[in-house]
Amino acid sequence: MIASTSIDRPHGWRARFGLLQPAPAPHNIPYEFYLMAPEGVVLAVTSFDVRVPDDRSSVAALKEAYEGGLSRLDAAAATLGKTNVDVIIQVGLPPVLTQGWGFERQLVERVARVTSAPLVVGATACVDALQALGLTRIAVLNPWDTYAAGLKEYVANAGISVLGMGPVPTAAGDVEGQAPRVALEAGEALFKATPGAQGLWITGAFMPCVTIIDELERRIGAPVVTNLQALLWAGLRAAKVVAPVTGFGRLFDVK
Repeated sequence: MIASTSIDRPHGWRARFGLLQPAPAPHNIPYEFYLMAPEGVVLAVTSFDVRVPDDRSSVAALKEAYEGGLSRLDAAAATLGKTNVDVIIQVGLPPVLTQGWGFERQLVERVARVTSAPLVVGATACVDALQALGLTRIAVLNPWDTYAAGLKEYVANAGISVLGMGPVPTAAGDVEGQAPRVALEAGEALFKATPGAQGLWITGAFMPCVTIIDELERRIGAPVVTNLQALLWAGLRAAKVVAPVTGFGRLFDVK
């Protein structure tokens, strides 16, 4: 967490992150990023503008919306590249999951053609985080039922089994506007109702949850991975930043 600043250093003296987020105006993602980020790490934000339909129950309509956003991702990455970022992180699991395992490598190759800043794909960061923590059997908490269609099949390619999955009960409306306690209590209940799970993955980077990671790990006695937490962890590694991050889960103890 940023505790102080210096007038003798640029704000991004450790690293400049570029954020590719699917929707133009989520407020939680930058806010929770800065709660976790070490001093000297800053964030430049743009969107690849996924235009999600009002009816999220239509898988076909959602996939069409995701593909439309992905067609705009290269231009958004090029915009970030012009700001001299050190690494680009991509938020949004569904656009990648719906394209299937291996699509993340295509995104990395596409972005490499428009900027020298490496791309960290959200799905890759989460899988890497789960593997780094030794988690092969997990429970998954989603913002809503259709958020992560294809997730089980996707992570199975990495040797990870989803033993239990469920939505946040009160997240049908303003997901960003709910209190972090909602994810805390739902995550605890889901994990305890999933025999054999070694850890919990909370999807939906826009859902308020990073402030409850430590408390949730204490309650369930197991590691917790969230999308934004995993992206910061992976992004720091990609940018070769060595700095302590405390209070946001066991993941940051993995070197």
